[in-house]
Amino acid sequence: MRAASRTQRLVSRLEQEILSGRLGPRERLVEEALSARFGVSRTPIREVLRILEAKGLVTRASRGTQVREISWKEIEDLYAVRAVLESMAMDLAAGRLDRLSVKRIEAKLRAMRQAALRGNVRQYFEVDNEFHALILGACGNAVLIDLLATLERRVQKFRFALLSLSQRLEEAQRHHEAVFEAVRRGDGKVAGDLRRGRIESSKAILAEFFRHLGFGVPSP
Repeated sequence: MRAASRTQRLVSRLEQEILSGRLGPRERLVEEALSARFGVSRTPIREVLRILEAKGLVTRASRGTQVREISWKEIEDLYAVRAVLESMAMDLAAGRLDRLSVKRIEAKLRAMRQAALRGNVRQYFEVDNEFHALILGACGNAVLIDLLATLERRVQKFRFALLSLSQRLEEAQRHHEAVFEAVRRGDGKVAGDLRRGRIESSKAILAEFFRHLGFGVPSP
């Protein structure tokens, strides 16, 4: 395996584990342990950790490397920017779905519906990500798509946790179908308002959770 592709594979693996919560905040990433786990020398592991640090996922200090702990203020800022940018993307995407895109999105919605009926959060989450990529991709603005992809990576573990809550899958399914219908009929304002409302609702639920953990989140 080429060194570059091996490094990218390891970066993607650890990134997914951090974003999914499998590797928790302040959990140490020891070079020797990672080297043994993945069957590679410590040299590529150091490069992987450097890339993860550049992505803002880990911190490196005198005590070694650990998963970076995110503050409530950072979450609040992420969700605020995400609400604005997704609303903009919906407005741009409205009425731009071609026949093939519509068929692909409808297929994703059917798969999500089945996952919701089975209560399969992991499967729903994976198809949900594909649904969002298709809808947002229709906006036609490469810079906006790239910015939203970066934001999405940083909020993934929170989105997954929210989907695990009772009745959340059913609510999410209704929301996604409404967003799709609005975009398909060219109503960018409605689609944007739906996304902004959903993101703000998610932020409010996260705020309550962080408040109970004693993170000093101000009361509404």
